[in-house]
Amino acid sequence: MFPRVAQLFLSSVAIALVIGSPRAAHAATPALPQAATSTQSSQSLDPSRPANVGFSTVPKVYVLSLGAVPVYKSALPQQVGEDTPLDGTQFGGEVVGEFLWQVSGFRGKIPSWIGFYLGWLHVPATASVRQTGVLQYGLRIRHAYRASERVRPFWTYCLGATQVWVNGVPGRGITHQTRGGLGVDIQLVSRLRLMLSLEWLRQTLPTIGAEKDQSFSAVSLGVGLLFERFAK
Repeated sequence: MFPRVAQLFLSSVAIALVIGSPRAAHAATPALPQAATSTQSSQSLDPSRPANVGFSTVPKVYVLSLGAVPVYKSALPQQVGEDTPLDGTQFGGEVVGEFLWQVSGFRGKIPSWIGFYLGWLHVPATASVRQTGVLQYGLRIRHAYRASERVRPFWTYCLGATQVWVNGVPGRGITHQTRGGLGVDIQLVSRLRLMLSLEWLRQTLPTIGAEKDQSFSAVSLGVGLLFERFAK
């Protein structure tokens, strides 16, 4: 009786070892759908770009734009001989450079960017108006409305700072700048796009050579070029 029980026990152990071995488990495991896996892995960041599952550097954009800037409200001491604000609208211009990193919208989805901007706003002198210069810099955020490659509308928002000089007024003003607006960029060639924008600017300036508020507001009608650097 005992030898038979021992024989049955040893047989059960042998069967369990065979079933639990890695080779047997591998043989019993159904094959994964390789086609679906390879298709997912071959998706690219953009339909027009080479397939790339992972990347070491994110896409970037470089922007250089020129803007016509009507200053429609200003408390700056720009009036010649009076050191008082001017009534009416003054017209100036600006040049702005941007360096942005794409932070969302990979593989054909709606993109967003974040980065920095640096610009110079110039209001020229006239017989009754002092020349004014404004150095602008800060953080820019840009969101596209859709993932279209040809025409891509966007909205943008900036938080930055400015340094303001008025010719003939001692010192300079350092203040906060808020910018926001809408725009569209249109593809010209593979990496180059034409950008059109409309932005509102507000400089909250407590004082420059005086003790009263001298803030000013303007609108910028911009046109520029946007160069895309794809992911690697």
